[in-house]
Amino acid sequence: LRFPMIANKLVPIAALIAALVVFTRLVRYSELTAIRASGVSQLQLMFALLPAALLIAIPQFALDGWLAPQAVKELRAWGVGEYGAGFGDGEYTWLRDGDDMIRIRHVDEEAGRLRDVTILRRSESGSFEERIVAREASYDGDSWLLRDLTITDPKVKTPQNVESREWDTTIDPEIFAAFSEHPSEMRFSKLIRFLDNPAFGSRPQYLYETWFHKRLALPVTTVLIMLLCVPLVQRFERTARAATMILAGIGLGFIYLSFDGVVLSIGEAGLLPPVFAAWVPTLILMSVTGSIAFYYEYHR
Repeated sequence: LRFPMIANKLVPIAALIAALVVFTRLVRYSELTAIRASGVSQLQLMFALLPAALLIAIPQFALDGWLAPQAVKELRAWGVGEYGAGFGDGEYTWLRDGDDMIRIRHVDEEAGRLRDVTILRRSESGSFEERIVAREASYDGDSWLLRDLTITDPKVKTPQNVESREWDTTIDPEIFAAFSEHPSEMRFSKLIRFLDNPAFGSRPQYLYETWFHKRLALPVTTVLIMLLCVPLVQRFERTARAATMILAGIGLGFIYLSFDGVVLSIGEAGLLPPVFAAWVPTLILMSVTGSIAFYYEYHR
């Protein structure tokens, strides 16, 4: 179950090493020299490499957007290691639904039930209007029903005990279960739902936006990292030093991934716009790849 998360982190650097090894063999046996002598430009060589890069990037998007989140969900159900936190571990989770603040202790997604629910109703200006404490909430497919309620109204001195009451919320059990998940662990379809419904969530909206764009940028990054090998190999083609070539490629890859991680962390803290945090490292990598390719194509 941990393998999808491990593989997801290793795919970009593994793709880089694989491309470097392939081009190293082409240089060693003078095959790249023959390809260049036949009139094939660096741009054409990149297009030749593109199908292989896409065969890695497309499954990577599926791995990151579906398989890894499913594995995390199972690990949370088992309570394994750092995946033990979340609903059902005795800790409350806070979330928002429009102007209301909600606190929940346990979510049973399959049965469509919530336990220990507290709803703090607020006006549009943020003023407290009502406090509802329910022992349980059940979902019938269309709406929620609260049971065993204690309702506190600041205008009424004595709290009221009510047997049941409908709850006017549009959040379904699947979304309630997702509130304990970090956006990096959510399925891509869930991220889209949180973006389409900014009124609810358990984290700042910019965090969901950042990881939505990061999911889109990650496969593009893998493709660019592989294409970077073409101009990089051109730099070492004459010397044919395989070790230097591979070390230089891996070094550039690690520098980029480290920079990408730093920018993403700043974006998660809300200090950078989500699109900026997700795409700027990728655009910089694209610019570097294009610049090196242009230089060696027309100046060497």
